[in-house]
Amino acid sequence: MMNKNNNNIYILFFITIAIDVLLVCGSIFLWHKLNTSVSQINTLVKNIAVHKAQNRYSYEIISFIKKELQPAREQIDDYIINKHNYISFIESIEELGKHARVDINISSTELQDVFQLRVDSSGFFDNIMYFQALIETLPINLITRSVLIEKQKIGNLWGGLTVIELPGLDKKNKNI
Repeated sequence: MMNKNNNNIYILFFITIAIDVLLVCGSIFLWHKLNTSVSQINTLVKNIAVHKAQNRYSYEIISFIKKELQPAREQIDDYIINKHNYISFIESIEELGKHARVDINISSTELQDVFQLRVDSSGFFDNIMYFQALIETLPINLITRSVLIEKQKIGNLWGGLTVIELPGLDKKNKNI
């Protein structure tokens, strides 16, 4: 019986050692997985910090470029006729007429979503030609569709007709 009890004790001892070895191996495995996870989390946190710094740097660069380009954007805005500067554009055409010493009459039409100005002028031939040249050299986005100059029946006066398209004032953008 003693032998049988010794055998049972040995079996229990080996089972206990096997369970202890399994517990130690399981603990080591879990510790390794935990360290790996912590390492991966630290790498991800560093990557997030790097991306945030890159985003902040990109935002600062874009803000700087936007600030640097502001004067150019304002010049481009002056180049395009829109609802905000339409009246000043008409006034500048009238001033050109006074400068060239011609009488002008400005009317507008809209044909197939295109906004056009019709500028009728009358005066001496040289003045009409000068006025036409001034209109065509304006630093503004406009399209001169037609120019007609003809001698009037009365006196030495000539008549001029200029049709101008203003691309910035189509139906979608025009709120005059």
